[in-house]
Amino acid sequence: MDFLVWVHETYQYAKICMLLFVVYLFAKKIKKYLDLKKNVKLSKWNGTRSSPSLKDWASTYQYDDNTKFIKCFDPGNMESLCEDVPCMSADIVKFRIKVAHKIQKEIWGATNFNERRIVLNELLKKIIENKHQIAVASCRDSGKTLFEAYLGEVLTTCEKIRYIVEYGEEALQTEQRRVPLALFTKKAQVEYHPLGVIGMIVPWNYPFHNILGSLVTALYTGNAVVIKVSEWVTWSLVHVFEDIIHSALIDCGYSPDIVQFVIGYGDAGEAVIRGGVDHVFFIGSPETGKRVMRAAADTLTPVTLELGGKDPFIICQDANYDIALEIAVRSIFINCGQNCVASERFYVHEDIYEKFVKDAVDRVKVLRQGHPDGGRNVVDCGAMTMTGQIEKIEQLVKEAVNGGAQVRIGGQRNIEQKGQFYKPTIITGLTPEMRICKEECFGPVMLVIPWRRDQDVIEMANSTEFGLGSYVFSKDYKRAHWISSQLVAGVTMVNDYGLFYLIQSLPFGGAKTSGFGKFGGVEGLRAFCRVKSFVTDRFAFQMAVPAFISYPTREDSHKVIAKAVDLIYGWRPWALIEMLKIIIDWPKN
Repeated sequence: MDFLVWVHETYQYAKICMLLFVVYLFAKKIKKYLDLKKNVKLSKWNGTRSSPSLKDWASTYQYDDNTKFIKCFDPGNMESLCEDVPCMSADIVKFRIKVAHKIQKEIWGATNFNERRIVLNELLKKIIENKHQIAVASCRDSGKTLFEAYLGEVLTTCEKIRYIVEYGEEALQTEQRRVPLALFTKKAQVEYHPLGVIGMIVPWNYPFHNILGSLVTALYTGNAVVIKVSEWVTWSLVHVFEDIIHSALIDCGYSPDIVQFVIGYGDAGEAVIRGGVDHVFFIGSPETGKRVMRAAADTLTPVTLELGGKDPFIICQDANYDIALEIAVRSIFINCGQNCVASERFYVHEDIYEKFVKDAVDRVKVLRQGHPDGGRNVVDCGAMTMTGQIEKIEQLVKEAVNGGAQVRIGGQRNIEQKGQFYKPTIITGLTPEMRICKEECFGPVMLVIPWRRDQDVIEMANSTEFGLGSYVFSKDYKRAHWISSQLVAGVTMVNDYGLFYLIQSLPFGGAKTSGFGKFGGVEGLRAFCRVKSFVTDRFAFQMAVPAFISYPTREDSHKVIAKAVDLIYGWRPWALIEMLKIIIDWPKN
């Protein structure tokens, strides 16, 4: 009985201790957050929009009779959003890069982490204050639903900033590295310095997050930024996003020219690449990515490429079926399938294949598709942003059907809607050689394929040229982990989808044709840095240069090195005696 009383009392004390420990961790986190905000000084520079030594039109642009224009329209109803927006010439782009270089060198590159943090905190504050305006603008410009805008544009961006503000400095601190025993008087370290100006070319599927996701990383690492946005989502930048971003810089006492925006078509993007930036960050298709590499090769400008995918979604027969089904439907139809990590290929074990197809069709039947109208209409699936994307999907589906595939639901445009809509589609009866199984659809098309053996599904999943994301569902975690380990992909998730966007400590990037380089995590921060190896003296004195490595070289100098190799790497202690004998006898030779 006494023992039971002791156990009960110990349990009560343990609960109290655990509660106190949780409170301690929470208080520690709050203290760290407050420490990041205090003792932060604003910039000493409070100039106008442009550095006084540059022309007043550094943050504006002019156009003439040769200027091209961009038509901005809502893909949900095809109505114009504003007057046509003029494109920038190559000369204007080059000048903007020049402005960015000057401001980065004179002002922004000299700031410390505290000064950069206060800018990002101000930017986060403005995003929170204007979150609905940001979400609505994203809906109008890209055709996505209000839920998708809040989730993919606002929430993910806020988490990105929070992570960098809280943990970014840790990733960029000078690192001490090991030195060999023979060089014990030296100290080795790695330093992370700003590159200068980062040129970014970002796509249209998430107009706000695609800008901010890489922008905040570049700013925190001390770089200025020149961003070319997609011509398909110019309106939201010009009328909403640009003011929010620039106002954060202005309110903190900095010139908005630290962040330069470029408006135009592909030639404007090429002007960014060839205009003298120090690094090119590109998100887009493999075809365009190859052109980016060719343009950057002329100046040997380093590039980071994220080039889309054809992600496999593997469901084993022992998976939690209801959860797998729910996540599967969302993983392809969210944002109308216009995601680089959309799960386009669904490999379902043959034991549950027919049931899955039937249940997935039933789920799709109740999806509401229509014009989000800036969030005023509650729909599940919005519009397609690009006209050409619908045409590509139509061609891929037509070829698949002609080859024997069956459309279980959808498979055509939604003619009941005024805008650019393609019905949520499920296709079965597919074969690996079909184009639709190999090329990225980037639309609301679910391809369902049965499999029997684990090795078979691994081979099918790895059969495309892409390697961005991958997903495995099974209650047997050992099995799921083994399958995942065999998949050639930059990111893999077990029993869930897409959460790496909210786990900013992870690097994000692909393999094979999905690109190379990382953004996110420590790797993403350091990718925008000039990594410098640095060696100095460990002590406050210098060692004399050994005679055996001084010029003129003696005929037995090599013997000292040979004995050193025997001693250090061959573990031959007597080599020390022989080496010392050579050195001691040196003056006699």
